[in-house]
Amino acid sequence: MDDDRARPAAGPAMPPGLTAEVLLDSSISADEEQSLVAALRGCGVTAEAKIIPPRRDAQALTWMVLVSLPVQAFISGIGTAMAENAYAAFVRAAQRILGRHRQPGPDRPPPVLVLQDPATGLRIALEPDLPGDAHQQLLALDLTRYRYGPLHYDRGLRRWRSELDEAAGGPAS
Repeated sequence: MDDDRARPAAGPAMPPGLTAEVLLDSSISADEEQSLVAALRGCGVTAEAKIIPPRRDAQALTWMVLVSLPVQAFISGIGTAMAENAYAAFVRAAQRILGRHRQPGPDRPPPVLVLQDPATGLRIALEPDLPGDAHQQLLALDLTRYRYGPLHYDRGLRRWRSELDEAAGGPAS
């Protein structure tokens, strides 16, 4: 008789061999790193995490976590209920990590997790407190319509946008 508990759970229907490089700000703990890597694994993504040493120059990082993976394949793979649940777990893990590192103050931008496609360079900024409809819209976006990025969710307009693409006459969703 087979013991299903001995086998790892299969991830959702993602393209085979989907891998990610996860770059983390040095303030991220080992537990936070492991939870994010596990959440990506739940989405069917093999992830390798690396801590980025603190920078001593004037150029500060604009992100706390950078996940480099084929973004369109990742988003397109979140089609089944199982994959949607796995993506929701990924979002919750990211929100917990970013929420813990949020520093109060009107002049401080929120920490962000950035999804970056290594082939196109397109970046998508995920803030810790994005509304649920932002994630639903993201899963429906055709990222091939964007050339420059970065994409961010405009809360006032309630849509994803890339100001650089709009300035160049690209998608205004």
